[in-house]
Amino acid sequence: MILFFMHLFSKMFHIKEDVSEANRENNRKFHVPTTGDGYIDWQEQMKSFRYGKQSDFLSDLLLGGEPLNASINGCGLIAVYNVLAYYGIKRSFSDIVYDFEKNGASLFGYFGSSFNMIAGYIKKEGLQVSDVPVSYAKGDTVRFQTGERVSYIITGLNEKGRIRSMVHTIALTCEGNLLRAHNDVTGGRLYSSLAEAVYDFGNGKGAVLKVIMIRGKEDEQDRDSNLQLQ
Repeated sequence: MILFFMHLFSKMFHIKEDVSEANRENNRKFHVPTTGDGYIDWQEQMKSFRYGKQSDFLSDLLLGGEPLNASINGCGLIAVYNVLAYYGIKRSFSDIVYDFEKNGASLFGYFGSSFNMIAGYIKKEGLQVSDVPVSYAKGDTVRFQTGERVSYIITGLNEKGRIRSMVHTIALTCEGNLLRAHNDVTGGRLYSSLAEAVYDFGNGKGAVLKVIMIRGKEDEQDRDSNLQLQ
């Protein structure tokens, strides 16, 4: 239900083109703080980047008066950036922001990004996107083969049962035979299975709402034939 309303609010509240253009020009001025292997792992370093339309009323109501910026609402875009980087697809963060502001920013960006847009954006890059039921993910203890090329995006509440704890979205990439978390609260923890990552979401305090699996353009193998390609 939470993700439904986030998607609905991305359709109801639109960001004007001049605002998006101004944000893109601003964002192009700054260096994206990536790790040595090209991932964004620290959202709090993204304060200079703008995503969405600033509203003093909404900032007072939802952010304690803090101005809107990507360190607050950019987790979904960061997850997209990291997944694309994993598959060698180069997209500037400023362009991803601009694309999402067309129809993916929820409540002018104050509620982050539509998860539908996240999955759809990745599909448009030619990657395979499969929905993974949360109940299935919690039981997926299959260990990864060394060199397996698979990634996931997980979104959920930071704290189970507390809507005001807000929704957070992270990417997981398969490194060797382990899953590596990006932009999570654990500082890039490694997991031996998808289930382990799901149960540890939000340092064990969170509640996962949605999981998608992503594979490369030419990788036709699926870890489970029951997963439905969206």
